[in-house]
Amino acid sequence: ITLSIRQKLMSGNSVYAFGNGGSSAIASYFVDELREIYKGSLKAYSRVHDITSLKGLINSCIHHGSYKSDVFTKILDRFGINEGDVLLGVSSSGNSENVVHPFKNFPKSVRIGILGLQDGGRIGKSNMKDIAFIMPDSGGFRSYQRAEDGQRIALSSILHALKRSENKI
Repeated sequence: ITLSIRQKLMSGNSVYAFGNGGSSAIASYFVDELREIYKGSLKAYSRVHDITSLKGLINSCIHHGSYKSDVFTKILDRFGINEGDVLLGVSSSGNSENVVHPFKNFPKSVRIGILGLQDGGRIGKSNMKDIAFIMPDSGGFRSYQRAEDGQRIALSSILHALKRSENKI
């Protein structure tokens, strides 16, 4: 995941992160920290986007009845996704339709799922993602808190590796 994100940013592609509920906060945290790593490179910095923080666009989609399934797809359409851009979807269940929808509709992007609850749900069990981190749920009970803790740890590890690789340049 780290290598894909770094290579895509260095080759001129964009990174778009999104999630809903607690996962939206995790996606926002990731984007803030990723921007901090690339603050010295305006080109890379300007290509890192937190879709979940675009409240005006999200409210517009809600107003037009799109929130449940295709809110992030509609917003990403407005950005004009290019082949090779990175979609980083965060979903504790892997079943959130508004996270699934962009993965199905932008197959030429690099689709990274940061998922939970044992098998990563619909996203984790399908070919709609290219790469995934799936937080295991040992014991068989569905713990959203444990899934979100694992997602934060995974993204923090990715950020740490990116920061180390950028400091070597």
